[in-house]
Amino acid sequence: MPTNLFGLYMPKNRFFHIMGYMQFSNNKSPEAHRDRAWKIRPVVDVQQRTFARGYKPPPVISFDEATLPSRSRFNPMRVFNKDKPHKWGTKVFVAACAKTAYCMRFEIYCGAKNHLRTPVPQDNNSGESAVLRNMNALLPPTSTPPWRLVVTDRFYTSVKLALELLHRRMYLTGTIQTDCSWFAKEIITTKKYKTVNRKKVMIPPQGTIKLAQNKKFPQVTAAMWMDRNPVHMLTSGGSRKEGTVSKYIVFMIYNW
Repeated sequence: MPTNLFGLYMPKNRFFHIMGYMQFSNNKSPEAHRDRAWKIRPVVDVQQRTFARGYKPPPVISFDEATLPSRSRFNPMRVFNKDKPHKWGTKVFVAACAKTAYCMRFEIYCGAKNHLRTPVPQDNNSGESAVLRNMNALLPPTSTPPWRLVVTDRFYTSVKLALELLHRRMYLTGTIQTDCSWFAKEIITTKKYKTVNRKKVMIPPQGTIKLAQNKKFPQVTAAMWMDRNPVHMLTSGGSRKEGTVSKYIVFMIYNW
């Protein structure tokens, strides 16, 4: 049909109303009891193959979560995340290139598995399991794969994950929650203030760094860096040598 003629046969609102109820899937399919994303699973599988075929996994891989905006009440995987720009939508785990942000693999979060009929391990959707599951799919285990670095945030980072990835010849670097198991409690820091010459001074001062090396696994290092708030990190491939980091300061020029 030529462009600009569709409106002669059907109004736009009528078209969207029909599309909201039109479907081409069999609701009695056995997959409906095992996979909440079964209706779009064929499309997702094609995208996974296409993404992997178009990009070679780089040395540094970023793993995080994202939200696909959707407020539809027909979406069974809709979740609310107050920390995202789009609060409502479908949560996905994303493995992307840390330099170009190219998405190499994603996994749809299908919600609490106890609502489905097929039993699965309790930690199937935990942060550690999500990282390992997607790294195994993106980079299948081989005899001597090249070393890579996986960067995560505090929801995924843990000592257990760092050791698991080392067996896969992958380093791990990321922020970490201070209540994580086996994390070095000696470097956990809270921000405090004390009065010096009638001025409030932050303790410890900004720029303070604390490091702790794991005795059993020397490659694993816990770190604390004091910015405006303490930042706790864990790494299994970072250097402990002192260095200099440049901080860029942007000046705004106003024309009067």
